[in-house]
Amino acid sequence: MANFSASEAIGSGFRLIGRTPWVLLAWALAYLLLMLPQFAVLAGSGPHLFGLFQAMAKAPPGAPPDPGQMMALQQQMIGVQAVAWLTAIVVNTLLMAAVYRAVLEPQARGWAYLRLGAAELWLGLMFLVLMFLLMLMMFALIIPLAIGGGIMAAAAHGAPGASGGLVFGLAAAAGVVAIVWVFLRLSLALPLSFAERRFLLFESWALTRGHALKIFAVAIAVVVIVWVLEMVVVALLAVLLWVPLSFGGFDLSTLSTTPMPELLRRLLPALLLLIPVWALFVVAMTTVMMAPWADIYRQLTRADAPA
Repeated sequence: MANFSASEAIGSGFRLIGRTPWVLLAWALAYLLLMLPQFAVLAGSGPHLFGLFQAMAKAPPGAPPDPGQMMALQQQMIGVQAVAWLTAIVVNTLLMAAVYRAVLEPQARGWAYLRLGAAELWLGLMFLVLMFLLMLMMFALIIPLAIGGGIMAAAAHGAPGASGGLVFGLAAAAGVVAIVWVFLRLSLALPLSFAERRFLLFESWALTRGHALKIFAVAIAVVVIVWVLEMVVVALLAVLLWVPLSFGGFDLSTLSTTPMPELLRRLLPALLLLIPVWALFVVAMTTVMMAPWADIYRQLTRADAPA
């Protein structure tokens, strides 16, 4: 049976960055360009959203929110969230494909590994299918748990005992474990579909047979690494954003009374530096998170191109 090195897979993203650091600049630029629709929507609806936020913040403490303001805020957010969702799918698919290509086809360096072809289309389709499958499995878990919890609460007259709570907790844990296990077995569907340029979902099930625990260890290690790096970078960016505001006499308590143009004037210098840095960080973390799955696929299938 083919095997793979977990440590090699975990470090594949860092090796890719070290081997071709220039691609991060190209990917960050592509990220910013692809995010333009979302930036445009935020620029168009931002002043109105900020105005609604300020109006709600001026309400007396403990007063219920105004239903009209809440409805207006929800309507504004629907459009923003729809554009954000579509943009996220496109951005994630293209960046993921670029990372997979850099790992599996390192000789195809043109356009910094960025393409829009059959591989990206199949990868995007598989990405959507996996998202839908995750939502379906979550509903399949939540609905029976909600019904079972309601039945237990009714049988216990609204106060289920310790045994009922234990059964409910064990059932929820078992459901979560089952979902995680299924997605571990299907975790190579994305690099498979990219590499073969066709829809390959259950082929991942066969490829990951006997490797689920090791793949789980890789996933946990990558999540911890990314989480630690995110905490450090977010703290640094928060300081970077707050310093010009504090020197400008800005107080967080005045956020609800500061006019939008004045707030933008104070934030602009920090934003001009923060946005490119954030784009670089996003593509770097995408590389660290996505490269291991391509590397696992490469190792298990003995792909010719070394990572």
